[in-house]
Amino acid sequence: MDRVRATRLGVKCIHWLENPELRNGCTSAVIGIRGSGIVFSDSEVLEVQETDFESRRSKVVWWSGLKQVSAILSVPPFPVFPVFSFPNSPPISSLVGPLD
Repeated sequence: MDRVRATRLGVKCIHWLENPELRNGCTSAVIGIRGSGIVFSDSEVLEVQETDFESRRSKVVWWSGLKQVSAILSVPPFPVFPVFSFPNSPPISSLVGPLD
């Protein structure tokens, strides 16, 4: 998967270098993936508008809304019990009630 993606990005870079119409007057760009597409971002625009250099991260954090979804999905819907029991331990049904 990574080799295929790297090859596709390399081919797009060569097309960008060979075709002045694709560059739109841009002298340097960064290739990346946004959504489902491969895009070129002007380096100067990327530096000024989209990058927080002190934190070394993007100013747009698209995945921050997924924190709540992750918290919901990571909680098991029922108590997890061990498959085995220790000697002299009470049965699980006496701890939680009947398992219907």
